[in-house]
Amino acid sequence: MLASPGFISCHPVSVPQDVLSEACIETLTRPRSWTKWCEAAGIKHVPRSSVHRFDHFYVTAEAIKAGLGFGIGPVNLLQNSLQKGDIQIVFPDIITDAYCYYALTPVGVQKTVAHRAFESWLFSTGNAAG
Repeated sequence: MLASPGFISCHPVSVPQDVLSEACIETLTRPRSWTKWCEAAGIKHVPRSSVHRFDHFYVTAEAIKAGLGFGIGPVNLLQNSLQKGDIQIVFPDIITDAYCYYALTPVGVQKTVAHRAFESWLFSTGNAAG
């Protein structure tokens, strides 16, 4: 779970359950991210006081940096923001399963050398990122 340093200082939390009484940010393209985080944190009921929903994760990331609430997101996509100190990881021991991504080629499309090279690069990059 992530938040801006400013949001953390104004909304300190000591246990995972505390997060749910604060503003939470979620992404429509990442359904169940809060449910998965709560399950990993051992929280059975997910009552949330305030939820900000955004269409895409890049908007969610900007909302987290702007201090609109606590958010869930892939740390590997936020390395620059973490290194700059724009955001921080809250409860780093609570880890959820990574999302799965798929590369699809329509039936009947002949894969070219460039296509296969791109697939190879895509898979190796994805596997390296964890």
